[in-house]
Amino acid sequence: MENGHVTVYDLCFFFIVSINGLLLLHFCKWRMTCNRIRLIVFSSSPLTDCYFYTSANGE
Repeated sequence: MENGHVTVYDLCFFFIVSINGLLLLHFCKWRMTCNRIRLIVFSSSPLTDCYFYTSANGE
């Protein structure tokens, strides 16, 4: 009976770790997608190009 309890605990632990891993992977993928969209939107804007140019030159 002892081995049965250990197996159940191992399965529960593996299940919790795998769910957390999937959530972390999904969150990282979501963040990378948002950053990519933000980069595309902001890099195509002439106002941000002007802002980066003036801030880089200290104006």
